[in-house]
Amino acid sequence: MSYNGTVYCGYCGHRGHNRRSCPERKQEARKNPGGYTARMLRNERVQNSTRSRKCSYCREGGHNRATCSVLKKDKAHAVKKNKVFCEAVKKAFAKCGLGIGALIGVSRADATFGNQRVGMVKGVFWNDANFMSIGNGYRGFSLCIDVVGDRYDDSVSVGRIPALVDAIKDLVPDYGNIRHLLPEDSRESHGWKVLSPISGKSAEAQFPATWLEGDLGLDQYYTDWNNRPERRLHVDRELKTDD
Repeated sequence: MSYNGTVYCGYCGHRGHNRRSCPERKQEARKNPGGYTARMLRNERVQNSTRSRKCSYCREGGHNRATCSVLKKDKAHAVKKNKVFCEAVKKAFAKCGLGIGALIGVSRADATFGNQRVGMVKGVFWNDANFMSIGNGYRGFSLCIDVVGDRYDDSVSVGRIPALVDAIKDLVPDYGNIRHLLPEDSRESHGWKVLSPISGKSAEAQFPATWLEGDLGLDQYYTDWNNRPERRLHVDRELKTDD
């Protein structure tokens, strides 16, 4: 640009445009697509595209969500943490004798089986079972129960089985998301208890190897309630590294 504000092209020397928008330069690139000028134009387009791109996760420029190293590091951190949790759950289930075939019950005034509501464990909802969901009463870590006298199976949150929650907390005491879903003064009266346990060996044998790897179901926490990619700022701190 000259002292009076007029733009001169660094490629052709003409007035009114710069080197980047030079029509002669573009024409030369079209004539010789394998030449130096064409290669330079392609490199400039790539650099401009990279410079203006902003990651939807970390909000930094120069990359997108698919290549974000921060997201990869956060997910690896969450998987590692969840894997420790999975091993703790396996030991806690064995300690409590809980698993498919175990009989559990809860005291209820309107119970159909004496003074208790009783059922047999039919399964575990593994896809929703992780260190983030155990304290969630809605779509959290839960068991499928065949309740005596009920027409349909019921779902019982693991957080409503006080002895099991205590056993898990003892194994991973620094995991803040592991909490009871019942107030302390009502755990004895309204908490589910294991009435007829299975053996610890049988309980441990029921755990899927894929679940014990620790990565099952964690991706949901990196999306919002509409299942759209979530920004790092809004992701729970338990799922992120400190740096």
